[in-house]
Amino acid sequence: MCFKSPKKLSSRITQQNESSITVPDHCNDSLLQAVDDTCEKRPQTKAIEDTADKLMQFTFDIGGKTRNVFAGIKAACSPKALVGKHTVMVANLKPRTMKLGMSAGMALAADPDDAALWFPELQDSAEPGMPMM
Repeated sequence: MCFKSPKKLSSRITQQNESSITVPDHCNDSLLQAVDDTCEKRPQTKAIEDTADKLMQFTFDIGGKTRNVFAGIKAACSPKALVGKHTVMVANLKPRTMKLGMSAGMALAADPDDAALWFPELQDSAEPGMPMM
């Protein structure tokens, strides 16, 4: 799935990272099949810092459990286009307390050439919570 990219998103992303990891390092990552149950744009408020106004809130089903995740992609996509999609989530990131709530994971996405925001889409037959390798 593809969406218009926020202007500054890829400016924070450098060229491919030149450092390498080993297979055991990769085994520490918990990449899971996730289904986006809900997605909503967070309302703009004066009480919340500017960066929070760029956030979307996701609720991912990862196999009998749900995870709340905030992502700064509000300018890039429509929440309706994401609900029900099967994608990949990093599930073992340390939860982060934000002004809007707790974010407990990260959805994987790519931003090629400032042109689009791409989320990996998995087959609907894959079950939520299945480990990715």
